Amino acid sequence: GMSVITNEGWHFDDDFVNDGDDVVRAANAASDRMGRIFSELVRQL
Repeated sequence: GMSVITNEGWHFDDDFVNDGDDVVRAANAASDRMGRIFSELVRQL
């Protein structure tokens, strides 16, 4: 798949830093959840 991340159209505070940590945390959480769901699916086969 393809992910496009842009700040266009958003106003951030002057001291805002887009370091990507929040994106990484969200991706890791989603990956962990999908891994658990997939493991449970395989277990039930």
